[in-house]
Amino acid sequence: MQPALEALALSCGETVFLSWLDGDEGLCTDIAQSQHQLRFSIEVGQRFALDAGAHAKAILAFQPEALRQRVAQRAESSAQELEARLAQVRADGWAYTCEESAATVAGLAVPLYSRDTRTVVGSLAIAGPLQRLDEHALPRLLDALRAARDTIGPVTGFLR
Repeated sequence: MQPALEALALSCGETVFLSWLDGDEGLCTDIAQSQHQLRFSIEVGQRFALDAGAHAKAILAFQPEALRQRVAQRAESSAQELEARLAQVRADGWAYTCEESAATVAGLAVPLYSRDTRTVVGSLAIAGPLQRLDEHALPRLLDALRAARDTIGPVTGFLR
């Protein structure tokens, strides 16, 4: 799995990380750092709230309503705003955010489904400075992200 993450980080030039749902939070479990001096910083073992950032929203959007409501109660945005954004993530099948989890940072993420393809158990994300991860870069990065997900899926036990 690490070789696939490193290949994605090298091809896109940004930090790539794998996160899993752990209770009502996300947990970063694997990472491949960008080679740029200016890069997004997250650590293996770091926990995060599910209401901010592409990596979080790619997980939260596909969770049962009860979990989404619990997260919304603690969120900085209104429950209606959060649910509208999550509905868009579900419709698109991926999440893109700008400056949600950190200033000047953008993120792009795809959900990771369990082997039975019924449950989202995590996300695969690319994050970096907004000037490099702008909306013009999305088509290329999304294709690379999906290809990496297809490569690591069978190894980690998830599909899609």
